[in-house]
Amino acid sequence: MYKRVLFSTKWYEMRVHQGVLDYAQRHGWDVISSHHMPESAFNIPALDGQIVEIGPNDRRRRQLTEAFPGPVVGLEDFGAGLEVPRVHTDNYAVGCLAAEHFLERGFRRFATLCRADYAYVRDRLRGFHDTIGGMNGGLPCLDIKLKTFWSDTNHVGKEYRASSLQKLLAIDRPAGVFCVDDDDAAGLIRSLIKRNVSIPEEIAVVGVNNDPLTCPYGLVPITSIDPGFENIGYRAAELLDRMMQGKHIPPKTHLVPPRGLVVRRSSDIRAVEDLQVARALRFIWDHPENRKAVADIAAHVKLPIRTLQWRFNKAMGYSLQDEVTKLRIERIKERLIQSDKSIRQIADEMDFSSVQYLIRLFRKETGVSPLKFRRQHKPNPPAVA
Repeated sequence: MYKRVLFSTKWYEMRVHQGVLDYAQRHGWDVISSHHMPESAFNIPALDGQIVEIGPNDRRRRQLTEAFPGPVVGLEDFGAGLEVPRVHTDNYAVGCLAAEHFLERGFRRFATLCRADYAYVRDRLRGFHDTIGGMNGGLPCLDIKLKTFWSDTNHVGKEYRASSLQKLLAIDRPAGVFCVDDDDAAGLIRSLIKRNVSIPEEIAVVGVNNDPLTCPYGLVPITSIDPGFENIGYRAAELLDRMMQGKHIPPKTHLVPPRGLVVRRSSDIRAVEDLQVARALRFIWDHPENRKAVADIAAHVKLPIRTLQWRFNKAMGYSLQDEVTKLRIERIKERLIQSDKSIRQIADEMDFSSVQYLIRLFRKETGVSPLKFRRQHKPNPPAVA
C-alpha cells in the first residue's frame, strides 16, 4: 500500500520539493503539495505523514499541523517551531564558507547585509564573524541591518536603502560584503552599479541560496552559497519514512551541510588596494583564452605600460606577464582534464602561435608535457595528437 504525504511550506523552494520527490519516487509515495493555501490539502483524508515549513505569523498552517495525528517533519529554521524532527541547512557553516572565500582572495575588510532577526540569519552571521574573527585577532566588519527588502520601492524602503548604502560606501575598499540571501545581494549590486562602484574590484558580494533565476543573470552574476536544498528535501523524506514505519525520531534539528560556494563574477577577484591593478586583473581573468599583450592590458586601464608594470609588481609581488601566464596555464589544465580535445585544438582556441610554443610553455611552468599531465590527471585518456 502506497503512502500519501503532504508537502506544505510557507515559502516554496522547488529544489527542496525535488529532493522530497526523488525519495518519494524510489519508495512509491503519493506526494501532495500545498503552499500558499494550506486549508485545501490539510483536509485530504488518509494522509500518512507531512513535511511542513511553518513560517513567521503562519498561524493557520501551524494549527492545522498541530491537529494532525500522524508523523510530521519540519523544515523551518526561523526560530521556535513545532516539537518535531526538523531538517535545514547548517547555517553556521554557510557563514563560514562566505568568510573563507573572502579571506582566500585576500580581503581584509568586510560588511554584512541582512534583513530579519531570524535564527538562520543569526547563525549565518555568527559563522561569518567567528571565521574572520579568528584571523590576526579579528578583522573589521560593518553589520548593516535592513528593515525592508532592498528592492522595496515605498518611502520607508527607499530611506533604509539610502541610509544602508551610505554606510557601506563609507568603508575602506576593497571590501567583501556578505548578504544573507540572493535577493538582497542582487539589489545591493544594482545600487552599487548606479553609483559607479566597480564590482568586484572595489566591493565584492556573496549571497546565499544560489537562486537559478537570480545569480547567473544580471549585469554582474552573483557568487552564492548553495545550501543543498535537494539534500534537505531528501533527508526530510528519509526521516518521515522512518517515522511512518513506527520508529521513534527525537524532536531535534538535523543539519544538512551546504553543498558549496558557486563562484561568479561578483567576487571573482583577488583583493588589491590599487584599483587600476584590480581592473587589470579583471581584464586578464575575463580574457584567459586570448593572448593579451601587456600593451593591451595597459590600454584597457588607461595607464602607461611601465607605470602599470611597476604598480602591478608593487601590489602583487610578481609581474603582470606572470599573471597572464599563470592563468593561461590553468585554462590549459582545465581543457586537458575536462575535455578530449587535442593539443592542437587547445592551442588554436587559446590563440597560441603554434602547438610547439604551447608545449614548451606548459613544460616550463609545470615540469611535464601536456600529454603527461593529461595521463596523470584524466582517467582513460584518449589518444591525442
